[in-house]
Amino acid sequence: RPVKRGESIISGPMIVRIVATGGYMSFVFLAQYVFNFLNAPSYQMHTVLFTLFVLFQLFNAFNCRELDRTPMYKNLLNNKLMLGIFLLVLILQIIITQAGGAVFETVPLSVGLWCKILGVSCSVIVLDEIWKLFEK
Repeated sequence: RPVKRGESIISGPMIVRIVATGGYMSFVFLAQYVFNFLNAPSYQMHTVLFTLFVLFQLFNAFNCRELDRTPMYKNLLNNKLMLGIFLLVLILQIIITQAGGAVFETVPLSVGLWCKILGVSCSVIVLDEIWKLFEK
């Protein structure tokens, strides 16, 4: 719905969700840095953190599509452009990480580590969906 000229486009509940999501990402990022729960070799730590950061943001884009309490999966397939861009960015991230070492100072990651990072990163969607359930 259109917003009046003087009205804020960010609501109170939206600010709370933004802060909660950012806090969660920061916590997980810091936990990986301090405790290395993904069991990454030390020489891969910077690449793991970089990839974790990018993929958190990428998966969080799905949360940003639904600004109300609508479940993310309800309209997931309606926006083919977003899905295409998501896939493109994911492929570019894999290429940058696996082959962009000289330019981006990354080191290749194993398939197992990629799976762990993808699993942790998509947890931001699960967190937001749980948040929506309690917000109702």
